[in-house]
Amino acid sequence: MRSLIWLLCFLVIGHDVADAQSVPWYALNGSDVRAARSLNPAFLQNPHFESALGIGSISMDYNNNLGYFIDKSFMSLPIHFSEISVPELQFRKLGFNPALGIDRELRGYEMKLNETDLARMYFSTSLSIAGPSYFRRLKSGMIVGITTGSSFIGGLKNYPAHMTYGPYRRYSSGDRMPVPEFSGTADGRMYVGVNIAREFALLSGTRLGVGANIRYLGGLMHFELSNDEAIREYFFRERDRVEVSNMRLDYKYSHSNANDLHAPWIRGNGMGGDLGIYFESKLKSQQFSSIRGGIALNNLGFVRYSQGLRSGSFNIYEPTEISFGKFDTLIGFDQLVDSFEYIVLKNPVNEHLQNRGGTIYTLPSLNMAFSFGLREYGKIHFFASSPLTANNPEAFQIGVIPELTFNLVNIITPFSYNRWTGFRLGAGLNFGFLTFGTDDVRTFFKRERLQSGSFYCAVHINYFSKSKNGKKK
Repeated sequence: MRSLIWLLCFLVIGHDVADAQSVPWYALNGSDVRAARSLNPAFLQNPHFESALGIGSISMDYNNNLGYFIDKSFMSLPIHFSEISVPELQFRKLGFNPALGIDRELRGYEMKLNETDLARMYFSTSLSIAGPSYFRRLKSGMIVGITTGSSFIGGLKNYPAHMTYGPYRRYSSGDRMPVPEFSGTADGRMYVGVNIAREFALLSGTRLGVGANIRYLGGLMHFELSNDEAIREYFFRERDRVEVSNMRLDYKYSHSNANDLHAPWIRGNGMGGDLGIYFESKLKSQQFSSIRGGIALNNLGFVRYSQGLRSGSFNIYEPTEISFGKFDTLIGFDQLVDSFEYIVLKNPVNEHLQNRGGTIYTLPSLNMAFSFGLREYGKIHFFASSPLTANNPEAFQIGVIPELTFNLVNIITPFSYNRWTGFRLGAGLNFGFLTFGTDDVRTFFKRERLQSGSFYCAVHINYFSKSKNGKKK
């Protein structure tokens, strides 16, 4: 079991990997044109909008209750990323036994695994870096744009609470337990995309927009592990020696060890995109100036890997003994697969199917955003999103985002609820060319038990047409 946990930990920790559990407060008012049109490609810009140049942006998101950092702030994790480790999952050859824990206090950026029973299991993390982008309104009324960037996402889906570190340590010889279906994934890709949108004037004061994003996707890395068949009985003969009644364990990985990092960066090629529709209508109410909103399908697509992706499936059809204590070192995933194959195939009824290459499908989601313009104060935004596939580690989330509008700055205070992490309060600012903030104000403070955080920063320049007196509208 130790090696299985170690592999899951690699998926979880090895890639501080957008588009995860943060409410996209920065994309709802249109100041950051790239973010707004990535969220909904049909977003209706200010009628006087002419063009926008995006210099770049970075978005980080982290949510994890499998473990925690002690007395650390989220903003310090990227700086000390190379120092992050999980001592309780080190192999016995290095002096530790995960089944017994460690007999010392954790130091620096060592993660402490959660020793309590967990009622809710979640892990989702992401990093997104957007490069230069450019958008322009054409004379025909269409808006076209180009975007570049890369993103890394990772997480667990439906991992059983009784198999997390704390509860698992309490099992001993003679105990039995079932193991449900679960999955873990980590994925990285770069992209170059185009945005095409068309605006239609309907009734007086009403606009409708339709649009699409089309992207080339370059696959940088992919790891995936899924237990695709519930194990009826997981019997402990000893702490590290178990007998499983049945199993179907599927895996995919693009990199076996650090040496693979010297191979070509782009290992797969594919296409992806988003579809959206958006509307705006002026109101005659004394309190509200307008209502606007839209619906979008995000992250539709695939990446096809050739020989750069190794995949397979372990199928156990009869009760089989597995000794996890034999995995005292880990040279790479190739070695781990070979070692597990040796154990599983001791029973000739079992099988190990292997393949090279394959197609990885992106994880689509559906989002809805609506806004009311307030005549005297600013705006109030409403947002909801939901994953559309069973293996997507993201959670359903909703948000209410008030925005105060001033001459030089917009102040945004997102209130959000996430199925995994509960309620959050954030804070963000628009300084014309700069968007900066978080949906969780705890991000900027040191916490006794650090388990989550988010951060967004973007630099952009927008240009609007001028009125007859020469002032920008």
